[in-house]
Amino acid sequence: MKQRIHYTDTAVVFTCCAALILTEYGDTAVILLLMQIIAAAILLLTSDKVLYAAELAVPLTVLFFPEAVVFIPLAVYFSASSHHKLPILAEVFMLVMSISVVGAEGGVLFSAALSLTAAFLGMRSAELIRRSEELKHMRDSDTELQLALSRRNKALLAKQDDEINIATLKERNRIAREIHDNVGHLLSRALLQSGALIAVTDKEKLPVQYTQTAALKETLTSAMNSIRESVHGLRDDSVDLHQAIKEAAESVKLRFNVVTELDFSEKMPANVKLSFIAIIKEALSNSVKYSSGDTVRIVIREHPALYQLSITDNGASAHEDRGSGMGLNNMRERTEALGGIFRVDTEDGFRIFISIKRVTEES
Repeated sequence: MKQRIHYTDTAVVFTCCAALILTEYGDTAVILLLMQIIAAAILLLTSDKVLYAAELAVPLTVLFFPEAVVFIPLAVYFSASSHHKLPILAEVFMLVMSISVVGAEGGVLFSAALSLTAAFLGMRSAELIRRSEELKHMRDSDTELQLALSRRNKALLAKQDDEINIATLKERNRIAREIHDNVGHLLSRALLQSGALIAVTDKEKLPVQYTQTAALKETLTSAMNSIRESVHGLRDDSVDLHQAIKEAAESVKLRFNVVTELDFSEKMPANVKLSFIAIIKEALSNSVKYSSGDTVRIVIREHPALYQLSITDNGASAHEDRGSGMGLNNMRERTEALGGIFRVDTEDGFRIFISIKRVTEES
C-alpha cells in the first residue's frame, strides 16, 4: 500500500516535470530529463537518511545550475510526504530566489505551482499511509483478540468438560455407594433368610417348598452377583487418574515443582489406575522425606502392549536406605501383583520405572 501510493504520486509529479522540461528547455531538455530520471530514482529508492540528504541536495544544485529548478517539485513531494521540514524550507527558499533572480518566467512559475501541487500530494500520501498503517494495526489487533478469545473459549470448554467429567464420576460413585449400602444389604439379608428357610425345611416332607426356596436363593444369588458387577463397574469407571495425579501434585506443591507427561486413554483398567495412584502418592511421600531436589517428573505412557510409569526427582538421596524401604517394597508388590516390572535407578537423581503388560480383549 505504501509503495503503491508513492509510485502513483511520484509518476504524476514526474510527468508534470517532464512536460515542463520538454516545453520550456528545448536545448537542454534531454540532459534535464535524464537528470530528473536519476533524481527520481534516488528519491524513490534510497533509505530515509539518504533521502533527507537528497532532498537538501536538489535546492543546492539550483545555486550552480538554475535550470535544476524543475526538480524542486519532485523534492517537495518527498519532503512533504516524509515531514522533513528543513528540506521544504530550502526548496521554498530556492523557488523564491529563482523567481526574484530569473523573473516571472513560465518555467519558474510553473515549477512554483507544481511545487504547491506536489506538497499537497505529499501530505495526502503521508495521511493515506498513516491511515493504512492504523487500519493494518487495527486488523492485526482484531486478529490477535479473536485468537485470544478462541483460546479462552477452548480453555473454558475444556474446563467445563473437566467439571462435567468430575461431576459424572462423583455421581457414579454415589450411585455405586447407594446400591452397595441399600440394595446390596437387602439382598444379603434375603439370602440369609432363604438359607435359613432351606435349613429348617424338610426336603422329604415338603419337597415343593424346599425346591421353591432353593430356586429363590439361587435367584437372589444371581441378583447379588449382578449387583456386585454393576457396582464394581461403576467404581472402575469413576477412577479419574488425571484428577488423582493433579491432587497428589497439589499436595506437595510447596516442596516440589511437579511436571507431568500423561499419554493414556480412559480405557486403562481400574486396577492399573488404582495401583498407579497408590505408587505415585507413595513416591511423592518418599521424595518429601528423602530427596534434596526441587522437581519431580511423572510420566505415564500407554503403548500397544504395555503401560509405563516413570517417577523421577532431581535430588540426591538424603537417606541411604531410600532404595530399599517399606514404601518401595509396597510399590514393588503392587507392580508384581499385576505381572509388571519394577526398577529403581539412583543415577542423576532418583527414578522409579514401572512397566505393566497391557491385557487386551483378544488375549
